[in-house]
Amino acid sequence: MVNFSSWTTDKNLKKGIKEWYKYYIKQFKSDEKNIIDKILNEVTFYDYSTLLKIKNEYFDNLYKIYVTLCKPIICTTIKDNKTHNSYSFISDFKSKSMNFEVNVNKISLDDYEEIIIVDDYSGSGDSIIKTINKIIEKNKSIKIIIFPMICTQFAKTNIYDYFKIKLPYINSEIYTLITRDIHYISEGNILDDYEKSIFEKLSIELCKVRSEFLYGYNSCEELLSMYYFTPNNTLGFLWWFENNNYESFFGRNDNNKFYLSTNKFGNDVKKIIKLLISRCKKTEDKKKKTLLILLLLGYSKELSSFYLRIPPKECNEHIESFVSKKYLDKTNFNNPGENINKYLDYSKIIIFLSMRKSEIEISKIVINLNSLQNR
Repeated sequence: MVNFSSWTTDKNLKKGIKEWYKYYIKQFKSDEKNIIDKILNEVTFYDYSTLLKIKNEYFDNLYKIYVTLCKPIICTTIKDNKTHNSYSFISDFKSKSMNFEVNVNKISLDDYEEIIIVDDYSGSGDSIIKTINKIIEKNKSIKIIIFPMICTQFAKTNIYDYFKIKLPYINSEIYTLITRDIHYISEGNILDDYEKSIFEKLSIELCKVRSEFLYGYNSCEELLSMYYFTPNNTLGFLWWFENNNYESFFGRNDNNKFYLSTNKFGNDVKKIIKLLISRCKKTEDKKKKTLLILLLLGYSKELSSFYLRIPPKECNEHIESFVSKKYLDKTNFNNPGENINKYLDYSKIIIFLSMRKSEIEISKIVINLNSLQNR
């Protein structure tokens, strides 16, 4: 059995995680379940409140470094202008009084004397090293400061060695707030050799994890997830989302495009959601409407909050809004209010629910919803 007490102190979130675990673990055979439990017991999970404290401490330390510099600018490792799984982290910079640009390619580096590369997480250091190379192509005399919020010792060593061997002439400094040890499987003695063979088999055959992510990107064997994303350095089966017959415990991310809660719902639930949110243009509107749909489908608010990576406080605020607008019944959040059809076509949910013959079990629903498209 998995002890989730270290994951969060939020009772509602903990309830949601335990509720999801009951669905998730049914996908595995008995001997596989013991291995899954062993791995999950070693996972570090940062919920909203924990990560908020970490981010506040990180920004305090970042600012202390920033004010000691002459003409600094901050950039990320993102190479385009799209929102990524680090969007929650990046958006915090908008309220800070520091020079900041997401994409290093958009910076005129001759205007600055120092550049700070930031990231919420660095597992292998690859993204940071690629960003370093972009910087020195444009300015070989600028001082480069590396400061990821969370960083593995493996990544720190890779970055340090890269500067030492490839770029000894560059003035550089490396900081991090939290340093993590990795390689939990090969060095952590979590699984014996027989259990490792079962783990590899279920990852490949059941979860269909691509070989390069079997042990996480760059074989980091990380066991970390945050409320808004899971690093791809984490063991692949925990977040892999490209197999419709397998529901991963964590989601890879819920930014950039709407993943319908990172593949955690059965195909038919995802179809009804997609059908009902098709006219929503903004990601936040999609997520808000999806929350309402899940409640009307019978999911608890705790489980819906966890699936959609919506902080419990924000989830409660949305539900209060649904009730005040009479989209939901105030006495039972799984029942519609009298104004529900002003917000979404509830008739399609009625049809969906009437087609189901048993209690919601995410991985077992087999219903064809294509007929709804023409209703």
